[in-house]
Amino acid sequence: GGGYKAGSVKIYDWNETDTSWNQVSNEIFGEYVNDQVGKDGAISLSSDGNRVAIGSVSNDDGGNNAGHVRIFELT
Repeated sequence: GGGYKAGSVKIYDWNETDTSWNQVSNEIFGEYVNDQVGKDGAISLSSDGNRVAIGSVSNDDGGNNAGHVRIFELT
């Protein structure tokens, strides 16, 4: 991933047939060292489960610890 404290998020789906969680996406990593992606609940999933917004609370692209949000869609 992005290195030390970059953080990562994995998305799972509950399969009622075999009562197990199955990973449905690649692991999503913070882009840079200390991004802290997903920290403190900085994740929001759409009601249909197809889109997720993931915050990186310490991302520096917009200034020191400005943070940013990336949105992903399951296809």
